[in-house]
Amino acid sequence: MDDGVVIPLASRAYVNRSATNIPIYSSADHSTQVGTIYPNEMYSVSPIPDNKAHMMATFRNSNNVKATGFIQRAAWAYGDTPAWIAQQADFHKWNSNGSSLVESESVTIDGKLYKIFTIKHTLHFYIGGTWTGDLATGTRIAMDSSTVGQAHPDRINVDYVEDKSGSTPKWVAKSDFWVDLGFNIGSTPKTRPIW
Repeated sequence: MDDGVVIPLASRAYVNRSATNIPIYSSADHSTQVGTIYPNEMYSVSPIPDNKAHMMATFRNSNNVKATGFIQRAAWAYGDTPAWIAQQADFHKWNSNGSSLVESESVTIDGKLYKIFTIKHTLHFYIGGTWTGDLATGTRIAMDSSTVGQAHPDRINVDYVEDKSGSTPKWVAKSDFWVDLGFNIGSTPKTRPIW
């Protein structure tokens, strides 16, 4: 029976905070498993039209490349909602210390609280849907949500990028600014390129 616990119908990045290996399937009928999201691993989801029990997941597969598949988001086929669904956490709330997940650090910018991250591997950034350049290793970014693109769920929305070009670093506001999550680089606390 559905207990009302669901992954929201929104395009977001998450980390699996459960102790469960979450199966990813090739279709909504669960006939073929195509991947697994392991504990503490990052992934993203986007809604599937006319399907309220599943979402499309973007994840790193066993061949170490970005892949997609169906993830359960609510009770399916009149069964119970899996316990792991309630233990999925927004990506921006959990950072890495290089080996495990830790709560993200915060910074107040213009009176609003943002979570900050450091780019650990050069990543593409996009303005709108257009590749505009790369963020270098060591660049700090700030965000207040885990929103990913509907058309590109492998890109996360960033609100600020730190500019270190002057004598004092400053946060520069960005609009419609998206950063590659780096699934082809890594997805675990030890390998993900944003922490």
